[in-house]
Amino acid sequence: MKKTLILASLALLLVLVWTNSCKSPASSDQSGSAATTQTSASNNSNSSSGSGTTATMGFLQVIIRDAPVTNVDQVWVTIDKIRVHQACETEDTCFITILETPIQVDLLLMKDMPLVLDPVPLPAGKYNQIRMSVGSPCNLVLKDDPTLYPLDVPSGELKIHYQFEVPEGGTAQITLDFNAEESLHIVKKGNKDFYLLRPVVNVVGFQQQGPGI
Repeated sequence: MKKTLILASLALLLVLVWTNSCKSPASSDQSGSAATTQTSASNNSNSSSGSGTTATMGFLQVIIRDAPVTNVDQVWVTIDKIRVHQACETEDTCFITILETPIQVDLLLMKDMPLVLDPVPLPAGKYNQIRMSVGSPCNLVLKDDPTLYPLDVPSGELKIHYQFEVPEGGTAQITLDFNAEESLHIVKKGNKDFYLLRPVVNVVGFQQQGPGI
């Protein structure tokens, strides 16, 4: 009887061993294969999201100067903003602001000491317009008269049509002449004089520096 039980046990053990050895290897590796596929997809996703192109950059520096003016000692002007327009098809969305903190300057001081703005990083490429916003306060001091007269600015934004290119990795430098003598106008109302500022600004210099030239 004991011998019969031992033989039956051995037979059952052999059946179990044979059953396990015949399992499909694909079924045992299924979970690992899925994990590998998921990891691969994740890597591909990261690779594609990090493959976006970055615009090549350069710098733009603006210098503002002025010529002498007769019969005037000081012309104080507040420059609110300076923008440049990148050459593109959409008029409004291609403006880039290069000065957004208002600065007040005496134009007559700039005939000897031009206002040199810090270089601003810009996408390299072609540009076709500069816009300067002039706000308040703006004032005028005449010769032999210490009175500070207000300057009225009928149009606050000046458009300067000028084509230039910012070189890749380099600097484009533009010099603007704020012609105070042509910008100032006297309007008489009764016995009083009122002063207007209609800004006249021209590009008088341009040069490029750097590796993209």
